[in-house]
Amino acid sequence: MASRAFAFLSAACTVGLTLAAPWSKKAAPPPPPPPPAAALELVAAALELAWGVPWSRFAFYGCASFGLLSLASYLVPLVLANLRGYNDLKRRYRAEWACVTGASSGIGKELSIALAKQGISVVLVALDDDLLKATTAGLVAQFPDLQFRAVGVNLAASDGSIYMKKIAKATADVHVSLLFNNAGYMMTGFFHDAPVEKHLANVHCNAISALLITHHFLNKMYAVYLSICLSLSLSISIYLSIYRYR
Repeated sequence: MASRAFAFLSAACTVGLTLAAPWSKKAAPPPPPPPPAAALELVAAALELAWGVPWSRFAFYGCASFGLLSLASYLVPLVLANLRGYNDLKRRYRAEWACVTGASSGIGKELSIALAKQGISVVLVALDDDLLKATTAGLVAQFPDLQFRAVGVNLAASDGSIYMKKIAKATADVHVSLLFNNAGYMMTGFFHDAPVEKHLANVHCNAISALLITHHFLNKMYAVYLSICLSLSLSISIYLSIYRYR
């Protein structure tokens, strides 16, 4: 009797181990990827089979086509712009005065020079520092027949009425037909590292000041039914790019 029980238990254990063996085995590792050379050979063979073009020639034509397309995307607009010529803002908008913010350096300074070359007087709005004085003096010396008014203000101030009073006073007796909201700056570094006051000043300079200045001059232009051109750059361009009336 004991021998029969032992034989039964042995058979049961054998069957159990046999059934559990496939599940206990670890999955075989995936085959190693083909070496780069073999992969490239496969791609080349597939391209040659599909297009009838050797891999080297296909790569050459592809790179050459991409380079020519990139060059054309740069040259074609440049050629068209030169064939068209510059936009005469003085004639198109009957402009006598323009206002440029951030006019003491960089793009704002170049905008002021370009406007002066078209015979347009400029109100230069920027920080009240030596750079603004030097830029204004240079324009006066270069274009003695035109007028230039420097308005030194801080467009990052939280109270916009402070700089708006100065801008309104400096332009009270002239009709500004062209407005270029160019003032602005970028903050670098991680967002959380800068104090919130710096972020607010950045928003005021890049966006809020453009809103206040545009609203002021747009109402003046509309009141006298002037042709107007408003250009807004930097972050405010997300909301408005160019506004033209008449």
